[in-house]
Amino acid sequence: MGHDPALISDIQRSLTILGLQPGPIDGLLGANTVVAIKNYETQHGLLVTGQPSWPLLEHMRARGG
Repeated sequence: MGHDPALISDIQRSLTILGLQPGPIDGLLGANTVVAIKNYETQHGLLVTGQPSWPLLEHMRARGG
């Protein structure tokens, strides 16, 4: 299943703001983005999936990302 490039870009942007280094903001779900998502999920006690989602983006934005 493909991922929404706009969602991934927004998540990459939020991860960058939060200092988690997802790599370039390019809308692609690469290894660095997956690791950054997992790190964020771990830091915030979330289920660790490494996958982009709208609820994840909302969670990050609520924390300044």
